[in-house]
Amino acid sequence: AQPAGIDAVLEKVARNNDDVDAIREAGEAYLGAGDPHTARLILSNVADKGGGAEELYLLGVAAYDAGDTLGALNALGRSMEAGSEPARARLAAISQQMGLSEYAANITNGETQMAVAPTDGTALASLSSSAGQPLVPDSATSSDGPRRRLITPKARPVDVDMRDPRLSAESRFQLIEAEDEVAIAAAKVDDARLEVARFAAYRQRFSAWLKENGQISSSFSEYMQRRMQLRKMELTEAQRALDYAVARWERTRAEVAIRNDIAARPLEPFDLAVDASRENLEVARNKLGEQRAKTEQAATTAWQEFAQYVSNGGLVDALWTINE
Repeated sequence: AQPAGIDAVLEKVARNNDDVDAIREAGEAYLGAGDPHTARLILSNVADKGGGAEELYLLGVAAYDAGDTLGALNALGRSMEAGSEPARARLAAISQQMGLSEYAANITNGETQMAVAPTDGTALASLSSSAGQPLVPDSATSSDGPRRRLITPKARPVDVDMRDPRLSAESRFQLIEAEDEVAIAAAKVDDARLEVARFAAYRQRFSAWLKENGQISSSFSEYMQRRMQLRKMELTEAQRALDYAVARWERTRAEVAIRNDIAARPLEPFDLAVDASRENLEVARNKLGEQRAKTEQAATTAWQEFAQYVSNGGLVDALWTINE
């Protein structure tokens, strides 16, 4: 069930995708309604919109409840570093559940900080035990299906200054191209998130209209549900594409630093991140293709029912009165 009053909140988000208060309100509403997946989608880029400790904490809670443990660790770690004590407590609890008792105790005592990636889209963290041994990669299931999880050993970004005279022209071009890919992917995430909010508001209006036209409510309700799921999966696919672009960008910077004698950093962690993000993207795209097929099938059924509705005297332009 949709949270009460969410229609007005989503319309505010649709009007201004940078409205942190509206994003937070929407995320809280979906969390309260027991829908962490939608809450996570809405809150997923809140830090880039100016969100702080509170918004990152909500993102961490939503990510964890949605099955994205690594995303939760990332968001909660950043929230904790921004001063959130609830985030510290939740992060310690999750670490304890993962069997990291000493690490959890250090978090509780304020003796350690969570190492988090600098970009929301990376979905990577460097989480080490007290003995300094990196955790091994594991696997989990997220809303878009099986997703490879990597906690990489010291896969820290490599700082490369474009003005460094040691850089060759070819290396500069590689860096610019990789950064452009990230910027394009991030813009697509913003567009997809806006589509989720916009269609959710439209679905609310459409549902109200269907209640007054019971003859066609069954198939169109299914069709609207399929379309909503499609929008969410399009956002997930865009986020996975951003993960992949960021991983490739980080790998490019590391490679350029080595080639131009700027820094020496093992490439294996970056290669692992690229491989994992590519696999996640492929899974998301496969799921999206399946959802598109289901949506098209639901659309055929809905329009067949609408044709029957019109033949029984219904208004031909009835659906066009609802502004999508």
